[in-house]
Amino acid sequence: MMLIHGARSVIHRATQRTDAHTWLVKLTTRRNNYVAAPAMANTGARTVWALLAHCREFKSGYAAARCGIDQTDSKGEPYRRLLRQPAS
Repeated sequence: MMLIHGARSVIHRATQRTDAHTWLVKLTTRRNNYVAAPAMANTGARTVWALLAHCREFKSGYAAARCGIDQTDSKGEPYRRLLRQPAS
């Protein structure tokens, strides 16, 4: 519930800006604000879950790595590969 209220506030501020190139402003032009608010809240919830699940801190300029590349978690253990291995 609080995430949706926060999303409504973000939508209100985003629609008042002159820069209309964000995905949120484009979404609000296609859909109602009552549809855009849960979409924004869902994006925030998924981000928070991923940060908590992987014990990471939020970085504003973070770019996600490509799926399938071997990486290690905070404990140095490798993640499972996300792409399927070719059948032999």
